[in-house]
Amino acid sequence: GVQTCALPILQATVDLTRREYHPDTNLVDWGLRIQPGLQVEISLAGAELSRSQLHELLPVFQEGAFDEDLIREGEEKLRTHFEADGYFDAAVTAVKTQPSDELVAIQYRAQLGERHRLRAIRISGNKYFHQEAILEQMQIETPRTLSRFGRFSRVMLDGDLERIRLLYAENGFGQAQVRGRLEQDSPASPEDVAAVVEIEEGPQTLIGDFTIAGAKAFSEAELRSLINADSGQPYSESMVTSDGNMILTFYLNEGYPKARFRSETKDNGTEKDLRYFVDEGMPSYVSNIFVGAMKFTRRGIVNRQIQFRPGEPVS
Repeated sequence: GVQTCALPILQATVDLTRREYHPDTNLVDWGLRIQPGLQVEISLAGAELSRSQLHELLPVFQEGAFDEDLIREGEEKLRTHFEADGYFDAAVTAVKTQPSDELVAIQYRAQLGERHRLRAIRISGNKYFHQEAILEQMQIETPRTLSRFGRFSRVMLDGDLERIRLLYAENGFGQAQVRGRLEQDSPASPEDVAAVVEIEEGPQTLIGDFTIAGAKAFSEAELRSLINADSGQPYSESMVTSDGNMILTFYLNEGYPKARFRSETKDNGTEKDLRYFVDEGMPSYVSNIFVGAMKFTRRGIVNRQIQFRPGEPVS
């Protein structure tokens, strides 16, 4: 069957065409031009969902508008919903027609295919991380009490693989490869499938020599306490970026708004020698505070709301 839901009129416009002020009565006459928009009819063929589910899943209902991006996003959300309900091969296509000048019809056509159960998640190739640590990165899951078919979609699996790659990269495995696929779990149960995750960790890169140069106002030990990098720790570009942000935020809060940060690395076998450079710039401090243009508020009340004082760093 085909389920149909109607949206209220969309894309209506209201223009102000006239505004006339009457000083004797202190009133304003407004002239408005109202252009009625389009009535949008949404339907779903090939599957059954409640009206409330359609409203929850389709962005055109949430946004109260429609365009090609929102229609395509609706396709993806419906497909992900059906995949999570066991229809792992589901396909959804939207067809838009305009039966009249006042009506636009959007029909989502679903082809669900066979229903499956995600019976197992098989992970291989992991040596540095235990399987539990990798499963913590994953959204897909095997059946539970409230989920008869498990939780799976190809979008979820792609996201899980990317999170596993990121986990490895953050721990020094910049060349790690992570691949995933579905395969039949048992010849006796064609509806049962397994998600297979294959990992090639590659070499781990550790930090060799580590130094911080350029710091004058603060000691190297003080800056080291803010960051993650140190000799013997796993090296990753995301760690360097995070450390740089921490250092610059610290300098900004201490009154050095022009501080700059950069890093250099040197390959040394399975290690990278790492050096941070800080250009502090000149400090900035509050000299005087002037408060003016007050008519109804006492100066003391305003002063109590000011959170900085003369001599404090500008941040």
